[in-house]
Amino acid sequence: LHQQMSPWCPAHFEFMRATITFEEIPIDQPVEIGPFKITSLKLHHPDENLGYRIEAGGASFVFLSDTEITGLKIADLKPYQEFCRGADLVYADCQYDFRGAWEKVTWGHSNLYNWLDILRGYGVKRLFCGHYDPTSNDEVVEQVLEKAKRYIRTMAPGDVPEVELVVEGRRTQLGV
Repeated sequence: LHQQMSPWCPAHFEFMRATITFEEIPIDQPVEIGPFKITSLKLHHPDENLGYRIEAGGASFVFLSDTEITGLKIADLKPYQEFCRGADLVYADCQYDFRGAWEKVTWGHSNLYNWLDILRGYGVKRLFCGHYDPTSNDEVVEQVLEKAKRYIRTMAPGDVPEVELVVEGRRTQLGV
């Protein structure tokens, strides 16, 4: 009933049976782990949060969960645009329409239309929309996607990424 409250959440490390170590890496500076080049970006969210760009074998994936771009100034959006430039796939927290995002302003979530606007012209191939909101359902999110596709048809072809919803268990391949 209260599993998301203290003392159970967040879990304290002293209660875990594993040995856990951390290696702090600098934000905005690439780190290489095996074949992967990983770069982080500080995101706009009420809590501290990072996004990641992962590159390997000529393909790139950008993961931007829990970030609120609604209402940011143009200058504040530029780091997001440059971080995503040329990505094969961007996953963004953008399951909401304008109203849904404004109802949750300061919660750290965004709307799909703003993502389409800021990624426009930056060579992003695909945008996966996601975020788990237990108060929503598939039908609502699919309606947001359909409205967004109508919005995309008003833009120049090739100027915006293909947009899809994240589906549990789905696999995708990059760089092919």
